[in-house]
Amino acid sequence: RFSNELDLDRQAFRKDIQRRIGRKNGHLPNQALVPETPIRKPETPGSQSMLDVRIMLAAFIQGELFTLVRTSIMLEDLQHPWAQDLYIALEEAFREHEQEVNLRIDRIADGELRNLVQQAIINGEFSKNPEIIVKDGVRRIKERNLSLRRDQLNYQLRRLLLDPLRDGASERELLEEKIIVDEALKELRKHIDD
Repeated sequence: RFSNELDLDRQAFRKDIQRRIGRKNGHLPNQALVPETPIRKPETPGSQSMLDVRIMLAAFIQGELFTLVRTSIMLEDLQHPWAQDLYIALEEAFREHEQEVNLRIDRIADGELRNLVQQAIINGEFSKNPEIIVKDGVRRIKERNLSLRRDQLNYQLRRLLLDPLRDGASERELLEEKIIVDEALKELRKHIDD
């Protein structure tokens, strides 16, 4: 809409926004929160960040599933430090072509996390339908991060609209980015319904 009013090429404007926010194949990485962003409550052990750990545990135990994870989400998309540690260990093992789970476990520095992985293996967790668990988890992580970004954009837009000296260009950029995020969320949710 704004690109039409300002006589801008909508596709060029959209590509510029996508490039600026690092969108790759429908993926929007977590971006640093701006100072005006509302503060969220810290994650509790039963919360969404534990989803990250569960997904990365499944990918860690079933190492071949890491390819699916690494092509869909980035390290920055994970909220829980353990999930990030597992991602890093898997990435290192992937680059070294290490197939054995014991070699991957040796890459985990945190003793408590290492014990969690070993316990999950002993208990046979993720032995049934690990691919479904990982695919669903990746989709939920993407949806969570897109929703968080949309919330940040909405907040920034509300703050900007209250500013009598607001910059129209900033407003347009935020609105264009919000359109991209909304479209990515819609596309992601469409695949859920299929």
